[in-house]
Amino acid sequence: MEKLQNESKMSEEPKVMSAEINDYLCRIHEAISEARKSSYNIFAVFLEAYENLSTKDFITFRKKIDYEKTSINKMKKICNNPTVLRYIGLGKLPESWGTLHQIALLNESDIDNFITNGSLNKNSTFKDVMKLRKPHKTPKTKSKDDSVSVSSSKLVLELKSSANIDNIAKTEIQNAMEVLNKYFTADGELYNRIFEIVGSNHE
Repeated sequence: MEKLQNESKMSEEPKVMSAEINDYLCRIHEAISEARKSSYNIFAVFLEAYENLSTKDFITFRKKIDYEKTSINKMKKICNNPTVLRYIGLGKLPESWGTLHQIALLNESDIDNFITNGSLNKNSTFKDVMKLRKPHKTPKTKSKDDSVSVSSSKLVLELKSSANIDNIAKTEIQNAMEVLNKYFTADGELYNRIFEIVGSNHE
């Protein structure tokens, strides 16, 4: 742990790597490569079974696979997307099924467009696809509920600021409250809030 904690204190990396560092780098890159191949082989077998087995046999096969359920569901999602399968067959998508799963979450028409304009290709990484999936931010519009909340809050403030409320006004407010109670019950029990104000002004 101490070595990792001191990482930020290093001023710069050595210009020439030692033979020992290079050896470890070669070994870890080989391991990463093998892991990627192994991961892809898992999906390749899954895809082959999906294409060749009957629906009933494939379901039996899928249920018997001794593998993480989340990973199985991701591979299933890929296989359920005909556009992704088509481009896999054409060799236009990356081999990583983790990346393929992200692609499968896109709209099929968007996949076609991204392939056409080159935004999506066999060299696309997981991060590349995540950027494509990032939704465009739209300005928040005020909903009807927001307007109700603002209007009702304004009403309560105006009532609070009133020094006196005569009996005629009280009756009119109570009648209005019956209507308000039907439509604004979700607004923090507006009926009770107004009733408290009206009642306190007549004590």
